[in-house]
Amino acid sequence: MRKLAMIGIAFLLFVSIAYAGVLSYYGKIVGTASVQPPVFYASKDCSGSVCKIYINNLPPEYSGYVSKNPIYFDSESLGVNKWYAANWTIFLKLKGTISNQTVDYNLRFANSEYKSICSGYVTISTSIEEKTITCSPGEIQLSSQHYLELWLSSKYDFDTYTDGSTRVEVSPA
Repeated sequence: MRKLAMIGIAFLLFVSIAYAGVLSYYGKIVGTASVQPPVFYASKDCSGSVCKIYINNLPPEYSGYVSKNPIYFDSESLGVNKWYAANWTIFLKLKGTISNQTVDYNLRFANSEYKSICSGYVTISTSIEEKTITCSPGEIQLSSQHYLELWLSSKYDFDTYTDGSTRVEVSPA
């Protein structure tokens, strides 16, 4: 009986080692991950001239426009210490009060100090126009309290549409 027990234990030990060998060879976990860069949407959710930016989701009440001058679209604190080198695309849907009206823009990380991503101006008219601006500033060092801000200003009043078309998209550089 003792000999049979020893053979049984030896057999179980052999099977365990063989099973472990099979798992180490065939039991590998392999997969891929698809990481989508963020999209920042301008919203009508405003307090004075500061409106919220929603990250990766359209705002709850997004259909319509904001008519303020100047206007700041601000996100929550991003909680990151640097932003990777990326291509930034700003999509603006605007309507001016006069023809050939210029609207200044500045996309930046804001906090006690500003880290500009890109700035300039676009020319709009009295009909609704969609403008696309692309820039690639490289890697940007931040503090964890920085937030994303899209600032728009003009000498004359203008409307900014918050129907999902005024947004900032980020893609790998």
